[in-house]
Amino acid sequence: MDLGLGFIDIEETGTTLEENARLKARGFYDAAKRGGITDVAVLADDGGLEIDALGGEPGIHAKRWAGENPTDDEIIAYTMKRMEGIPLEKRTARFSVFQVLIFPDGTERVVTAATEGLITEKPIKNKYPGLSYGALLVVSKFGKVYDELTQEEQAYTHRLIALSQIRDIIQQHSNDYA
Repeated sequence: MDLGLGFIDIEETGTTLEENARLKARGFYDAAKRGGITDVAVLADDGGLEIDALGGEPGIHAKRWAGENPTDDEIIAYTMKRMEGIPLEKRTARFSVFQVLIFPDGTERVVTAATEGLITEKPIKNKYPGLSYGALLVVSKFGKVYDELTQEEQAYTHRLIALSQIRDIIQQHSNDYA
């Protein structure tokens, strides 16, 4: 991310999605302060697919779970191989996200949300390059694969639910200082 301070690369060394979101938010916040930017709020997130039958994998390892720099097809194939023999009722999974908001005064707020579903037995063709797991999760609320959700249905997914919570926090914070 470029804040006019040069490129800032935050290493995701946390052991949970929440820790990684916090590391990114704190890293950007600290960089802004060092650069003399004192009136900025920072929002960062980390999310991933958590498959219950696999102990929460891939979780924070989503990008490298199927090897170094795997293609979307390789990720899908690897996930399907790991899910072999697991009956449909035990294929529960979710997309989880943690968002961390840091206000200019250093106040930190964390929200989380999840899109619940099941890992399909037959993935669809991946529609969004780089977002391969969307071809695998059948969203419980809608009974269809994540990648097939309409724009209206996507309003009920993890990232947008979390952003709605963040919006409410910002409004409340603004009211507190009004």
